[in-house]
Amino acid sequence: MTISLDSIVTVLQATVLSPTLCWAPLILRSGLQLAIESYDLGVQKVIQAATYAESSFDKILFTVFLYIQTNILPWSAGWKWYLVFCFVVTACWDILVLDTFLARRRGGHATFLPDPKKDAVVVTGGGLKDGLGRAISKWFQKRGFFVIVLDIQWQDDTEKDELLPKIQFAKCNVAEYEEVAKVFKDDLKSLLPEGILPSILINNAGVTHNKFLIDIDPETVKRTISVNLLAPFWTCKALLSQVFASDTKYRGASIVNVGSVLGTIGCPELTAYCASKGGIRLFHDCLLHEVGEPYYSASDEKPPVNVLLVTPGQLDTSMFKTIDTPSTFIAPLVRANDLAHEIGAAIVTGQTGVLSMPFYTRISWAFWALPSFITEGFRKITKMDDQMQTFGKKRLIGKLN
Repeated sequence: MTISLDSIVTVLQATVLSPTLCWAPLILRSGLQLAIESYDLGVQKVIQAATYAESSFDKILFTVFLYIQTNILPWSAGWKWYLVFCFVVTACWDILVLDTFLARRRGGHATFLPDPKKDAVVVTGGGLKDGLGRAISKWFQKRGFFVIVLDIQWQDDTEKDELLPKIQFAKCNVAEYEEVAKVFKDDLKSLLPEGILPSILINNAGVTHNKFLIDIDPETVKRTISVNLLAPFWTCKALLSQVFASDTKYRGASIVNVGSVLGTIGCPELTAYCASKGGIRLFHDCLLHEVGEPYYSASDEKPPVNVLLVTPGQLDTSMFKTIDTPSTFIAPLVRANDLAHEIGAAIVTGQTGVLSMPFYTRISWAFWALPSFITEGFRKITKMDDQMQTFGKKRLIGKLN
């Protein structure tokens, strides 16, 4: 097993940063102190017991007990600081729990919880057999959801017969609003059983490039911006126009926009890609508050809409398969199946906000707050600005996720 920052954080969260385990030493100390007071085991009595003990084992036992009683149990400055540490850890966990609870009750309403008997999943860019979109589609299919993949092509895989008919493919260029509007208005109804609505939208489609700004052609820029940034505009607009219609049959909806850590930290030769992913971050923030307060209050009868932004690090998919991660310790590769599981679990439990993995993507915003000599030094140490040099030379434009 490769040691990474994420594995260290996981161990810390399960041990010293666990609000349950961090209090264990204080509870144990209190229990020993209570036992000493209850049985009147003062220091002098323990010294006498250790002195007149008949066996070596008893002497060692009483000696250890004496050391604990005289050096560990007294309420020293160390214990006081440890008590402060426990309060801080507990307070941080309480804030996280409260934040999760409030995020699931936007506008005073309970969150939308999908039901496989009533709700279907629409995934853009799931045509590639080894992409994130396909992994997400399989995750929901295995849990009984009907899934519709919107893409310009479909690659067969060995599981095709097992996936159908739960997963359907609809050819659609999501960068074109007219095609998206037609699919949501007409095509989805014919692909889904009666009584099931396309309530879950996952904007996963994306393309990339590997050229400097002065070398990149305008069509590549337009395609990158259109697929990565404009497509979520069109799909969200098409879905929400039905969800918020006066005669709506929707119980609610979930919208997931797949961004990237490169929407926070720029990289050479990826100007259009990084710009589009940065735009997705602000698109998510605006949309989150458009369907939430103040536009969606407790007095409204509009169906609840969950909005989730996913900002992963480098995936193990074909889009960046020839790129070596700058640091396997700080920035380990993210397995598409693992991310698909996290996304699916977040959707079915009604989460909103931001989902980031691995750990460094959660604090990448700090790059904008740190002094430039620190951020530039980090870039040089990790050689992140040189990573695109290993990008597949034959593929100037990436394919859909």
